[in-house]
Amino acid sequence: LDPDLAHYPITDDLLRALHTLKGSARMAGIFAVSDIAGPTEKLCKEMRNNGELADNELVDLVREAMALISYRITQLLPDPYAPIP
Repeated sequence: LDPDLAHYPITDDLLRALHTLKGSARMAGIFAVSDIAGPTEKLCKEMRNNGELADNELVDLVREAMALISYRITQLLPDPYAPIP
């Protein structure tokens, strides 16, 4: 992150990606992924609807959510229903 840029737009692409992850994971029964993507989408959507921009804290939160989702995806073959620790 650029420390000089304190705020970032919450884009349609981000909201669409989170929404797709949430819905696809739910339909596939991979609830650990939808349980992360859903609240992350909701927070980002609420902030954007309120005219807020993403600060470094929200960017870090979205990055952490994506890291957890990526981790869970790597675990699909051994156990598709395992929770994320």
